[in-house]
Amino acid sequence: MERVNATDAAGESEPTAGGGGSGARWHLTAALGTWLVPGLGHWMIGQRLRGAVLGVTIGLLYVGGLFIGGIGVIDRAAPLPGFFGQMFVGPSFVVMFAAERLEMWSDIDGAVSLVDGSPIGVMAEQGVLYTSVAGMLNLLCMIDVVYRVGDRAAGGAGGGLGDGSGDGGAG
Repeated sequence: MERVNATDAAGESEPTAGGGGSGARWHLTAALGTWLVPGLGHWMIGQRLRGAVLGVTIGLLYVGGLFIGGIGVIDRAAPLPGFFGQMFVGPSFVVMFAAERLEMWSDIDGAVSLVDGSPIGVMAEQGVLYTSVAGMLNLLCMIDVVYRVGDRAAGGAGGGLGDGSGDGGAG
């Protein structure tokens, strides 16, 4: 069983098993950064290329889902599996609150709303699917970045995407 013995100023903890230090670091602030902006956590630990690839991939999947289904696909009142996946991408909350505010303002002013009720049909289902998959991929990235040894911790040595050591020393 692992215990957290020390936390540094950046919020990164050092897990130890039984009292002996293994030197491994938990990158908790990087995980929070990944939740806020996909790929940011890997960028923070020095893996710039990996962070850029993950950020662009997850970001395009997420934005693609919004374009397909509309801004209304992110709805906390919707069935749980869809929103459960979406909540692992931090901007989902911003989009959800923006949609609620736009709907509220259109009710007050009598203007045409960008969010005309809940989206329906196959396009809405595809939008929910895309944004949920983006969220689940971002969750995997958060788990990955918590346990990954970045270029800073490894001293900057290492290869490319496949070996887990960074982006080939570019930075």
